[in-house]
Amino acid sequence: MSTSSGIIGAQAGLIYYSNPSIATSINISLSGINSNNLELTTKYNIKFCDISDSYTQIYSDTRTISDTTQDINFTSQIDVLSHVSFDDSDFLPSNSETSRTRKLDIEVIFELSNGISDTVKGSFDVTIQTPSINATGGESYKFTDENDITYRIHAFNTIGEHTIEFNKYDSQSSMDVLVVGGGGGGASHRGGGGAGGLIFNENININQNQYSLTVGDGGMGADSGQTEYGSDGDNSVFDSWNAIGGGGGAPYGNKGRDGGSGGGSGTESQIGDGGSGISGQGNDGGGANDNSGRSGLAGGGGGAGSVGEDGLSSNGRIDNYGDGGIGLDFTDLFGTSVGDSGWFAGGGGGGLEGRTDISNGSTGDYAKGGLGGGGNSGILEGGDNMDVSDRPGQNSPKGDGENAISNTGGGGGGGNYDQCAGGKGGSGVIIIRYQLN
Repeated sequence: MSTSSGIIGAQAGLIYYSNPSIATSINISLSGINSNNLELTTKYNIKFCDISDSYTQIYSDTRTISDTTQDINFTSQIDVLSHVSFDDSDFLPSNSETSRTRKLDIEVIFELSNGISDTVKGSFDVTIQTPSINATGGESYKFTDENDITYRIHAFNTIGEHTIEFNKYDSQSSMDVLVVGGGGGGASHRGGGGAGGLIFNENININQNQYSLTVGDGGMGADSGQTEYGSDGDNSVFDSWNAIGGGGGAPYGNKGRDGGSGGGSGTESQIGDGGSGISGQGNDGGGANDNSGRSGLAGGGGGAGSVGEDGLSSNGRIDNYGDGGIGLDFTDLFGTSVGDSGWFAGGGGGGLEGRTDISNGSTGDYAKGGLGGGGNSGILEGGDNMDVSDRPGQNSPKGDGENAISNTGGGGGGGNYDQCAGGKGGSGVIIIRYQLN
């Protein structure tokens, strides 16, 4: 490790030093007394030497200190590896190496507002150590958990077939894997879609270079003008694990479809069951019951964390909206940049139908989609004590079920009436993480 220092512009009395550490980052610090109230501009140029001794610029930046009333005292840390591709074998160690030493050529240009400038160059050895494991595929990022352990995460969000390739691993290497199927679509006349099945496994031994995987799409919501089931979501598959797509929401008077989590029931004058979820992947959809046969509320789709709520009404009153079941929270494992702020597989809200004798329904009401990407139901319209000609959303897009959030496996929201479309289920996702050194 080398350190150099010198005076930059005697009139300003500024002193600099650069301190590249033998690691993966460079610290460049500036300190001094700004006695003449001068503005300072600092320009960085950093070049990295590859295996053939050719230099490639990997970083450049210009920073200006405009506050001339204060002394200068700051440190700038540059993460070298963030500017070098993991796929670039010229820069990084090979699989047979635990580390590789390369040259960094650093040029720092200091310019004072009085015209004085200075340029300092230095070349330093930097030893780069590779993790014991690294891979390519999907959208990757680093995540540090509350215990200060850093992981590399690969999120596969695009529908279709993919591979993850482990370029380096050993007998102790392991990974955590989340697989979420596509969510079921909402019905046009009422039930909310079930969430896609969710499978999570920890500390899985990595024993091969490449794994195949498939991300499933969410099911389509039923079209407006029809009384139809929402479509089931597609399965997502990693290796031998098959996360089943969510069940579609049911139309008026029908049972919700089975799936990873079951679709919500349509309404009828007697109880209507929600679809069944798969044990270990999801939960059942909500039922529906109107013991008077005069007002209708559908069941919510099941979620990975709970069953869908039953849509219940009696004697012209709304007793319970059919909210979608909640999903599961993975923020402590993957952060909030994936899924529904780290949540996955929430069920879709069940649709609503109002008639002249609903006495406690209000404009703007809706059944909520479950946390984890589930879509809300259509919005109740027409005002309190609605007239029969103003059934909620019958001729308005506000009565359409809401689409679930993509890459969550959430269920689509149920449409309110046969003139209203169901929401599309959210596409699935596969997320893999492994610990870095």
